[in-house]
Amino acid sequence: MICYERDKDIAKRVSTKITETLKIDVVVYDTIQPQHSYKSIMQIFSSIIEKNRGTYDDFLLNVSSGDKMICIAEAATSFILGFKAFYCKGDECVMLPPVKLSYTETVSEVKLSILRALDKAGGEVESLEELTELTNYGKPLLSYHIHGSEDARGLIGLGLAEASRHSRGKTKVTITALGKMLLVEKIEV
Repeated sequence: MICYERDKDIAKRVSTKITETLKIDVVVYDTIQPQHSYKSIMQIFSSIIEKNRGTYDDFLLNVSSGDKMICIAEAATSFILGFKAFYCKGDECVMLPPVKLSYTETVSEVKLSILRALDKAGGEVESLEELTELTNYGKPLLSYHIHGSEDARGLIGLGLAEASRHSRGKTKVTITALGKMLLVEKIEV
């Protein structure tokens, strides 16, 4: 069970009722903060996969409770990590379409190192020169991996980074929430 810190008392009461009724153990993850919900939820599910890798063949995720941010973060996590997910409203439950985003196969090691550098720099750099210093890649190679080409998608096209021109033609590059989630998945799983 996943909840914000502010809701941990309610979650613990509900988890106790579930345990008593269904005779199953319930773990409450109550450290989610609204501003970091995507990254925190990805980390939680990555650790669940790692801890239970040899025990279970498949994972099923209920994305119907919690606030909108938690539900969206859980659904996105299920897509990225390949969980089956379902949504319940009233007496009706519906499986979400199975989607396994192939980011882990699409994103090269160079792109991953660029994302890691952006994350380490606090999520953004003010110029490609700054990113060159962090990655030891030249500006043309960085530009190629960030912007892509006709036959290859860059980090922007994959939704993993954003870029904008600012003063004196410099390119500001920012990692997106999806980019941060991919890094968590690559590190933790």
